[in-house]
Amino acid sequence: MKRLYSVFTILLFLHNFSFSQENNPCDYTCIDTTYHWVDSVFNSLTPEQRIAQLIMVDAYSNKGVEHKNHIESLIKKYNIGGIIFFQGGPVRQANLTNTFQKAAQTPIMIAMDAEWGLAMRLDSVEPFPRQMMLGAISNNGLIYDMGLAIGKQCRRLGVHINFAPVVDINNNPNNPVINSRSFGENKKKVLKKAFSYMQGMVDQRLIVSAKHFPGHGDTDADSHNALPIINHPISRLNRLELFPYKHLIKLGLNGIMVAHLQVNALDNRPHRPSSISKPTITGLLRNKMKFTGLVFTDALNMRGVADYYEPGQLEIEALKAGNDVLLYPADAEISIKAIEKAIEKGELSESIVNTRCKRVLAAKYWLGLDTLKPIKTENLIKDLNPPKTEELNNWISSEAITCIQNKDNTLPLSNENLNNLAIVTIGAEKNEFHTRIKEYTNPDFYFLKKNSTESKIKSLIKKLKNYNNVILAVQGTSNSPYRKYGLTEGVINTINAFGLEINASLIYFGNPYALQKLKNIENYKSIIITYHDNKYTHDYAAQAIFGGIETNGVLPVSFRNYKAGTSIKLDKTRLGYVHPDMVDIDPQKLQEADQIAENAVNIKATPGCVVLAARNGYVFYHKAFGYHTYNNKQKVQLDDIYDLASVTKISASAPALMKLYGEQKFHLQKTIGDYLPLPDSSNPGSSVIIDVLTHQARLKAWHPFYKEMLDSAGKYKSRFFSHKKKIDYQIKVADHLYASKEAEDTLYHILDTLPLRDKKEYLYSDIGYYYMYKIVENLTGKPFNIYLQNTFYKPMKCMSTGFNPYRNRDLSKVVPTENDTVFRHQLLHGYVHDPGSALLGGICGHAGLFSNANDLAKIGQMFLNMGKYGGEEFISANAIKFFTTASFTSQDNRRGIAFDKPEYRRNYIGPTFWGIPLDSYGHSGFTGTYLWADPESGILFVFLSNRINPSSNNKKLITRDIRTRIHKVFYEAIETKQIL
Repeated sequence: MKRLYSVFTILLFLHNFSFSQENNPCDYTCIDTTYHWVDSVFNSLTPEQRIAQLIMVDAYSNKGVEHKNHIESLIKKYNIGGIIFFQGGPVRQANLTNTFQKAAQTPIMIAMDAEWGLAMRLDSVEPFPRQMMLGAISNNGLIYDMGLAIGKQCRRLGVHINFAPVVDINNNPNNPVINSRSFGENKKKVLKKAFSYMQGMVDQRLIVSAKHFPGHGDTDADSHNALPIINHPISRLNRLELFPYKHLIKLGLNGIMVAHLQVNALDNRPHRPSSISKPTITGLLRNKMKFTGLVFTDALNMRGVADYYEPGQLEIEALKAGNDVLLYPADAEISIKAIEKAIEKGELSESIVNTRCKRVLAAKYWLGLDTLKPIKTENLIKDLNPPKTEELNNWISSEAITCIQNKDNTLPLSNENLNNLAIVTIGAEKNEFHTRIKEYTNPDFYFLKKNSTESKIKSLIKKLKNYNNVILAVQGTSNSPYRKYGLTEGVINTINAFGLEINASLIYFGNPYALQKLKNIENYKSIIITYHDNKYTHDYAAQAIFGGIETNGVLPVSFRNYKAGTSIKLDKTRLGYVHPDMVDIDPQKLQEADQIAENAVNIKATPGCVVLAARNGYVFYHKAFGYHTYNNKQKVQLDDIYDLASVTKISASAPALMKLYGEQKFHLQKTIGDYLPLPDSSNPGSSVIIDVLTHQARLKAWHPFYKEMLDSAGKYKSRFFSHKKKIDYQIKVADHLYASKEAEDTLYHILDTLPLRDKKEYLYSDIGYYYMYKIVENLTGKPFNIYLQNTFYKPMKCMSTGFNPYRNRDLSKVVPTENDTVFRHQLLHGYVHDPGSALLGGICGHAGLFSNANDLAKIGQMFLNMGKYGGEEFISANAIKFFTTASFTSQDNRRGIAFDKPEYRRNYIGPTFWGIPLDSYGHSGFTGTYLWADPESGILFVFLSNRINPSSNNKKLITRDIRTRIHKVFYEAIETKQIL
């Protein structure tokens, strides 16, 4: 599951951050004041309005009319140049923006703090990850894509400036304000990630603002509340804090925000924050670092600067220092008047204001504000939440999952360790984490509240000591150190106690700094950190535990004994579940699969169905359609269980036979009679097994055995059937119907005496499989179903897979098949549909197996993994390869050994669509089922339906090619990724 880097990332790699050449930022990011529009607008402005163009006032879309009127009056009176929006909603902000822009003489630059997208400030918009999570991923192409997506969000809402990215080096774990907003503590990684983020936004023609210059990472005070003091020498600042800025400037950075920091190496005057320091902004940033973009102050109402300067004087000092835009002054009117007076007194040069005004106007021109149009509110919420957001959240969350401890390779859990497993969650109820876990196994779940008492914690620990494996999931966290990361005393006590008394693994859904002061975490067997606590991290953390995904996350910050850069790779060993684009599948194309399945239900080709598709071991499509029956009462669910019919051949018989073949206990050149004590006269007894399994053993296609057990009126012969279970009638065929041992003996007598066909040629046949399951039982000494359960289904956690679900399943989860009016005279629900298998108690080699789609997919993926699943080998790779190869194409037989294969002859009807790779293999089932695996494309396809409900005479699923058409869509959806 790899994503190709975009062009800019490749160029950046080739550039290798060697910036000895002349400063040459991209032309399209430069601020050019020579445009005619700039001069024209500038000349139309009064001196007061030129000052006002440098002012960016705050606005809220969640405040009332009074607030709106105040902002509008400032715009009309002074022609304010910019607005920074804070909390509110998208539609309300759009309407306010339209109102304000209409009132303005000169188009207004709209800005926001949207470090993780518009959701940082607005409701109704899905957030992107914070930068600490981005610091954990290695694929910076995803960060570019996120920047691009946020740029599109901003432009759609009429936002022109995003005060992001944060490029502070996060080298102080006690920093209360930067923290999760930083990419991490490695300066080169911060640079690369900041560039990726920046470039994505700039490519949407957005002004970005790298912050907080000259570096807010190593502070233990919040400049919102106080003035942080930095005493590092200039050599340290050049080496670390200034590193990202120096290189980003050379890469075309078009905006920088200056922080309120007392950096004594740059300006040691008391109470002279960097935001109003001429040596810092003009001397360093402009003159030495050659920055030509817009310089923004941090908010001028913050106490880090506002505690020391009165409104008006503060803004004058900011302009003298070299800032272009005065952000969020405490009082815009006072500021404008004060600047006017300063110019009149000669304290401030008018040329400074004029120059800065032209730079602001040039930025507006670059942003396209010369042709400003109103924001359309129709479909605004939908447009701000495009499918790309979900895709990127999936991508980034999966890539960021970080394992920092894994004693004895505890994770991913082995097949053996899936048993006797407890999952303890503190801080949340059932969510995506627990739902996904149930795709892998069925553990015992325990839930603790965040305020759990010590006695309750001790009581639970006592129970947990009986489990082989315990996972502690800490949820309900916060990224904010002000909120103590969401860790209550109960949560802290639980984490500490588990580390001391339980040999558990810890899954922490939040900020790694939260673990800084906890006790005993080194005692945990494994530790996974997800950085966020949301539905995406819930899902992928669960997958990481069970080997559904490979973990590649890298710890971006140091804490305790865990150093930045720590990364323990957890292997992928089982099916994973991802967004389609993560396996190069076009999500839009998949809508065609939806349409075909929905149409199948509408035309009554089947009451309902479940469709699953995976690629390269990742499920990217899993949907349910329709109902259990045509009465439309019970909707199909993803985990509903279906009668697989002949898919039993490859999901029961084939695994058993391949395993025995790999163990050299089963030989394909022997005959059925070599393995079973059959009469010498048995016709199938002389059949060579490889011919039986490739359907060229001269056997009949099938036989209606039950008919010979009915009288001429169609009633049950008493020696074969009873409506009650009795000593001689132990084989349950259906509800209130039992067969005798004589019925089974009669069936095999009929089989033994069925005449062979004259010519050895391909003809699909069930007959041989009545013997195959007996051979497995003979070789293993175990009943067929028990052998399969113990050898495959139980260790692979195919929890729904098995025979006769009426015995041990909730029948509301089992989909009924035919209303049998000929033999069993009832709706078959939980009983095998195939009448021959039914006569044997529902267990046979050709039919009888039931499963849901997910568990059947595990079997199919085990085939594609060349016999491995969950890190364990079930079948030898040689056996898989041999059985799934078409060995007799020279004899006009497309079949593999037990497996069906694609038709290789153009004018012949095959089991799948024409053009599918010939190395693929699978099988279909009479009830409307299908399993197909393709090693070449990595596509695994599962289709489960009950098309025979209420009658097997319904052939629409077959005649309309429903299964194969859906199958083909998944191939057509494969995207070819190219770097142009």
